[in-house]
Amino acid sequence: MRPGLVSALRARIHAGRRSDVHQPTPAALAAELSALRAQLERLTVELQTVERQRSPMLWNEVAPTLQSLGTIAEVVGAVAPQESDRSAALQTSIARFTNCAQGPLLAAIDPPELQALVAGDLLPVPPPAARERYFEGDDVSYWTSGLGDRLLLEDLGRRLGRPLTASSRLLDFGSSSGRVLRHFANAWPQMRALGVDLGRHNVEWARHHLHPAVTVAQGTTLPHLPFPDGCFDCIYGGSVFTHIADFEEAWLLELARVLAPNGFAMLTFHPERMWTEAGSDPDHWFRGMIEGAPHRLDPGAIQPVGGDVFEQPMPAGRAVLTSSTQPVNNANVFHTHEWIRRRWGHVFELQFILERAHAEYQDAAILTSLRPEPR
Repeated sequence: MRPGLVSALRARIHAGRRSDVHQPTPAALAAELSALRAQLERLTVELQTVERQRSPMLWNEVAPTLQSLGTIAEVVGAVAPQESDRSAALQTSIARFTNCAQGPLLAAIDPPELQALVAGDLLPVPPPAARERYFEGDDVSYWTSGLGDRLLLEDLGRRLGRPLTASSRLLDFGSSSGRVLRHFANAWPQMRALGVDLGRHNVEWARHHLHPAVTVAQGTTLPHLPFPDGCFDCIYGGSVFTHIADFEEAWLLELARVLAPNGFAMLTFHPERMWTEAGSDPDHWFRGMIEGAPHRLDPGAIQPVGGDVFEQPMPAGRAVLTSSTQPVNNANVFHTHEWIRRRWGHVFELQFILERAHAEYQDAAILTSLRPEPR
C-alpha cells in the first residue's frame, strides 16, 4: 500500500477519535465510498501492470476464475436436453478425434460404458478461461480429449511392457486445470497422480475443484521439479515443449531425472508436417494466428514474420516463432523428427514417434530412461 494512502488513513482514524469532529452526512459518506472504490480500481490496474512486468519465472495471468460449468453430466444435459440425444452428443464428440492417435481407443468404448463414465465423473468442468481455452465452445470435447489421453497413456504402457496400475506414479507436466488428471483420479483413485503448471490460476482452480487425491504444484519456467530422482512411472507433457523457447535440453534432463528406470514418457511437439500444412493452406488456423500479431522467427531473428514463412522449408531442425505482443507464454516451437531423434535421443531412449498424438497437429515422442532398469 502506498505511504500517502497509509498516512491519510491514519489521519482519518485519529480524527474519528476526537469528540468534536462533525459526523459526515450519508451523502458525504457515499461520495467518500465512491472515491475509495475508484482508488481501489486504480490500484488494481497498477498491480496488474506490475504482475505483467514481473520476471517470467512465473506465468502471470491476471484474470483468475474459480467458476465451473458443473459436472460433465450437466454439461452434456445442457447440450442435449433430451436423454435420448445424449449418447449421440457424446459420439459426435468422439468423432472429433477420429484422425488422432486417441481415436480408435475412444471409438472402442461402448455407449453404455461411456454413459457410465460421464455419470461417474462428479468433478466440475472448468470454463475456457481456466483451461487455456482448450475446446472453447465445445465443453463435451474438452472432457473427451482428457479421457482419450488417459486411454492412450494406458495403451502405451501396455505396448511398452510397462503397464500403469493403481500403484503407479504419474506426472502431468503442464497439467493446466486437470484435463487429463481428472480422468486418472476417476479411474484409479489410489494412483499417485501429480501435476505441475506455470499458470498459478490454473493451479488454484485445480486445488479447489479436483479430486483430493490429485496434487497440482505451481511451477516456473526455470528447469526444476520438486520431486526426487526416479519418482514417476509415467510422465505426460501435452503441448508443453511446443512453447518452451529456452532451456529445452535442461527441461529434458530434469524430466529424465525424475523418470523411473522402468517408466516411460510421452512428450508432444509441433512437427515439420504442421509447418508444411500451414504453407499449403492459406486459411490454416496456425498461419492465421501468426498473421494476426507481429512475430519473430529464430534462428535468424527474422522479423516481422508473415504467414508466407510457412511456404518455405523450416529454417532449421528446431524453429521458434515468438510473439512480441505477449510478455510470457509467447513462443510456438517446431521440431523435425530428425531433431527429436538426434537431440532428445541423447537424453532419453526414443522408443518411437507417435503421429497426431495431441489433436491432429502435434506428434509425440515416446521415451524411456537411459538408466538401466533394476534387476
